[in-house]
Amino acid sequence: MEIDVPVEIAPIRDGIWDVSGLEQSVGHLQGTSSPGETGNVVLAGHITLAPDGRRGPFYRLGGLKPGDSVTVYRGDTVFEYEIDGAMTVSPTDVQVAYPTDSPRLTLITCQSYDDAVAAYTERLVVVGHLVSP
Repeated sequence: MEIDVPVEIAPIRDGIWDVSGLEQSVGHLQGTSSPGETGNVVLAGHITLAPDGRRGPFYRLGGLKPGDSVTVYRGDTVFEYEIDGAMTVSPTDVQVAYPTDSPRLTLITCQSYDDAVAAYTERLVVVGHLVSP
């Protein structure tokens, strides 16, 4: 699976990360670590784009499996992360974005759309660890 999209800062507004304007880019959640640093690098992207339902940049995020490689760029520096696993959490579970003691990559998108409430009811979270440089 290849995702080649720009990453921009997803700022905190009124106490929550604002990912509303991301469209075809991925948001680096403000306040989380930068790629290659010790800590948790948290990137969020849409699975679909409203109002027409086009595929978002993380449409196939659920296809990542343990052992898969994810490349993240910071300027001209390349960072390789290896996927450890995935989990499903509620939309209010921000614990997955908490700082960590080791270099970690956390990728987040929505899942489980509920027509009755016209919203996604879960978040897919894929995590990995830094393997290089």
